[in-house]
Amino acid sequence: MSRTVAIAPPPSLRMLAEYHPQVALAVAMGANLRPNLRPLSVQLTNAQVGQPQTVSFAEVISQYSIFAGVDVTVDPTNNEPGNPVKPIADAAQALVTGVTLTLLVKGAGGTDYTPIPEETPVQSLPDLLAPHIGVWRMVNPENVKARFILQSPADGTPQTLWLVFGFYVPSSDADVYLSQAPDDARKKLMATTAWQMATMRGQ
Repeated sequence: MSRTVAIAPPPSLRMLAEYHPQVALAVAMGANLRPNLRPLSVQLTNAQVGQPQTVSFAEVISQYSIFAGVDVTVDPTNNEPGNPVKPIADAAQALVTGVTLTLLVKGAGGTDYTPIPEETPVQSLPDLLAPHIGVWRMVNPENVKARFILQSPADGTPQTLWLVFGFYVPSSDADVYLSQAPDDARKKLMATTAWQMATMRGQ
């Protein structure tokens, strides 16, 4: 059962201009923003209580990627089979997982940083990161490293916990704009018809 709402829609042109001016210019010139979903999953059992389980994206970030939100899902494997209220039980387990996590971003050249440095309940992650939707970005060759810890025993049933990170990445025709200096990109953006129309519409 999913804990959160869907990944957020693409940022407005104004928001892109403020935080990602090169991407804003590319979009104004016809480039597209495409969804890119990056899942992390870990299976937890009672035998792992207190033992860190670390996972990362299968592949490093290879393109300019704008954060669009994260979804938390718990899949209790064979939890209460045949129980007519199983969907309710599964939903409750997603709300109170008993799992904490820390979050590290592995950057280029050792420039790592920790968006979530302390043990935090995993179900709170979407709300904690929501203010950074459309603002946070990752670039090649960054990667997310999540460390999960099952803090309290469940009902003895293994559970698979999923974090699905959503990003928006520009189409390949944006590459020529991404190499420009931010101030130069903003100046060129202001002269585009797309920007003038967005400004008129208040977008």
